[in-house]
Amino acid sequence: MKYSEQFVVRSYEACGRGFLRPDALAGYFQETAWKSAEALGFGYRAVVEHGWAWVLSRLLVRYERVPRWGEEVVVTTWPRPSEGIFACRDYLVEDAEGGVCIRATSRWLLLEAASRRPVRPERLVRTGLLEESAIEDAPLKLGPQGEVERVSEVIAGYLDVDPNGHVNNTRYIGWCTAGLVLRGGRPETWRGYHVNFVGEAHEGDVCTIWVGNGGVEVRKGDVALARMRVEPGSP
Repeated sequence: MKYSEQFVVRSYEACGRGFLRPDALAGYFQETAWKSAEALGFGYRAVVEHGWAWVLSRLLVRYERVPRWGEEVVVTTWPRPSEGIFACRDYLVEDAEGGVCIRATSRWLLLEAASRRPVRPERLVRTGLLEESAIEDAPLKLGPQGEVERVSEVIAGYLDVDPNGHVNNTRYIGWCTAGLVLRGGRPETWRGYHVNFVGEAHEGDVCTIWVGNGGVEVRKGDVALARMRVEPGSP
């Protein structure tokens, strides 16, 4: 079953050139995903009752065009049949005239909150699944970036941590994007990007941003927390 919600691109969600930032887009995805899951009976409340937690693992975003400050957009999301241990969820972002701006697909893990062991999604996700795909491709599993350069350091703080007690996925995307921009990248010129979330940071943790050729990695010490890789080309 599809769920849709309208958003207006606010000034604080746009970059200096007026384009919707990747971290703000991820916020739209997060907001619609949890509301969709709640309506279908496998959202936050349901997983907490079981002692489980949803964790975003992988994301693939493809641009047709990047919405701009002041635009009204509609984000539509729906769950798809699982792939092994991954629950699948797709997204479409359309403008006020119904034109597609962005397509995305994501992979989620259902984990035991205490042990962090994976739980098969079918134990909870049984309704509202659609075969329709926003993107035929799947998010890539990203390995360590090759030759990289440390470009910045951040301390996870009040603005970064969500109600689950760890740094939110939108913040990792923001850190990755900022790192790429420091080395000349501009998200509004990208065809798309893949993101993997592979670790957790908490308030007070020191995280470093490492950028290589078309990719970026967030680390805590020597441990990778998130990786982003840009798809070459343009919207």
